[in-house]
Amino acid sequence: MFIIGHLGLTLAIFLVISLLVPSIRNMIDYRFVAVGALLPDLIDKPIGRLFFEEIFANGRIFAHTFLFVLVLFAMGAIIHKYHKENGTGMIILSIASFMHLLQDRMWTVPQTFLWPIMGWEFPHGTTYGGFSHYLSVVTANSFAPEVSNTYMFELAGLSVFIIVVYWQLFRIIVPHTTNQ
Repeated sequence: MFIIGHLGLTLAIFLVISLLVPSIRNMIDYRFVAVGALLPDLIDKPIGRLFFEEIFANGRIFAHTFLFVLVLFAMGAIIHKYHKENGTGMIILSIASFMHLLQDRMWTVPQTFLWPIMGWEFPHGTTYGGFSHYLSVVTANSFAPEVSNTYMFELAGLSVFIIVVYWQLFRIIVPHTTNQ
């Protein structure tokens, strides 16, 4: 899945949760949701595909593990214990990062998802000889028929992203409408 798919689908999940459980609606900061939805890729793609491609050759390493999500959640819980409002953002960040892992179907790669329980090594992928070549291969492969369903998720994500941004801007511009 690409950026807009992760972003939009994670925002949609949090939006539905906030509608189903109104008591937590004001606790959800969508900035943390947006960052958390992209955080695993923001960390792992540069490390595994740009800086250390010879070592990892994999864009799904440390931040695509369940341990990463647990550490984020634990940090949020500790911060929340001492500073109620500040910890909530970190907890939301961890849940949004977990949503990213679910969208990437990381349970199908238990060597990564359950790292380091299943060993210290990550699966080694294809070496592309540079980040620009990797991007060109990903772009070319994204037009393959078997990958075209990816674009459905991207379009769904874009739609949700537009709705959430509009809703958030409307809430900021016309604050009295959120209390109804």
